[in-house]
Amino acid sequence: GRYIASEFAVTDNSAVARGFGCFGVQIGDSRDLPGAIRDAQASGLPAVIDVLIDRGPSPDDWRANVRRAGET
Repeated sequence: GRYIASEFAVTDNSAVARGFGCFGVQIGDSRDLPGAIRDAQASGLPAVIDVLIDRGPSPDDWRANVRRAGET
């Protein structure tokens, strides 16, 4: 497809946070979020919780498809 903006590789933002002396954790399952929040609060540090998400189509793509479908 055609890109209008930049597409970045996956960055481990939690590792960047740890490099700056902050608490950082990366999770890939929403069920892990409550524990990650508890751990972040318990650390007493500024925190980054890096939540990995599916790189599916953006909502804007979905809206464009709905508009196109309505034009036919």
